[in-house]
Amino acid sequence: MLDPLRLASILPLLRSARVDPPLWVSAETLLKERNPGKATPQFILKDALGNVVFKVDTNGSSFHKGDETFAGDVILTGPGIKLVDATGTTISGLGRFDLGTGQRIGVFGREERVGDLAGAFEGDVEIEGGLRIVNANGDTLMSLNEDGTSFHTGLETFKQGILTTLANGNILRIHPNEGLTLKTPTSQFRGHMDPNGNGFFAGNLGVAGTLSKGSGSFKIDHPLDPENKYLYHSFVESPDMKNIYDGVAVLDAGGEATVTLPSWFEALNRDSRYQLTAIGAPGPNLYIAEKISANRFKIAGGTPGMEVSWQVTGIRKDAYADMHRIPVEESKPAAERGRYLHPEAFGFPKEMFQCCLIHCILNKTM
Repeated sequence: MLDPLRLASILPLLRSARVDPPLWVSAETLLKERNPGKATPQFILKDALGNVVFKVDTNGSSFHKGDETFAGDVILTGPGIKLVDATGTTISGLGRFDLGTGQRIGVFGREERVGDLAGAFEGDVEIEGGLRIVNANGDTLMSLNEDGTSFHTGLETFKQGILTTLANGNILRIHPNEGLTLKTPTSQFRGHMDPNGNGFFAGNLGVAGTLSKGSGSFKIDHPLDPENKYLYHSFVESPDMKNIYDGVAVLDAGGEATVTLPSWFEALNRDSRYQLTAIGAPGPNLYIAEKISANRFKIAGGTPGMEVSWQVTGIRKDAYADMHRIPVEESKPAAERGRYLHPEAFGFPKEMFQCCLIHCILNKTM
């Protein structure tokens, strides 16, 4: 039997409630007295078809069929929020929506979703424990970890580029239109590579492997007009891995001179070649009296006090050179035949370009 006093206290609230369409109150369960063997007292609202749209249990739990709107704050004093789907399966995460646009602004708590995460995130997004995106098979496609590292199985596209600070404080920027740029914290230029493959380095460049090029030179401010001109010199090329050494010797009273080379000369070089040129007077009788031994050689056949310009060359025989001899000629791989490193030089369009250098590196043919 219902308590008349308790029923009287709630009926005015029900009479003042204006609901459209009308809802029905299940009187037989309204504030039902707790009796042995009977269900927990409930407050139930039903629609005209008898479907439950709202229910409150005396243990504090409630059921809402539709959306709930709160004009003020919602204060939770319990351990948290648990969300379940239509099947009763527990899901998690509390979405925040923009009332004006209906867009999803963010998620609070641990979010585990299957399918698309609709909506946009505006403002700060704080995630504890990292973020992981998996495919239908459960394989991780991308993860953002608590220590700031990330993992990606595919290519990443950044429309505005990437900006990162290196360990020494320099700033590295990769821009889709400008290429790769390296600057100091004070914006001093240190290096650049544009989208066409042209590169510039303000510091040193070290190459542990083989360097192949179309041509090479040094470029400096012109010594006679550094403000307005540059000066270039080409590299000295050879089919061999050749080293060049030279100097000037002054002959002794016997018309001889011993030239001492670096202590590592014979460890580095083989097949030495010699050239001698007399300075200031003819020296038709100059000759190499003793070939290189113990890192020295002897000049003879000159006159006392004569200056002699000498040059010695040697071919590298160190361990790395012996393992990586430069091929003087080689046939192009089948995939590169009919294409050119420098098609314009042969009157062909740029589309005939073939970067066989990259191909050789990837296929370890160099």
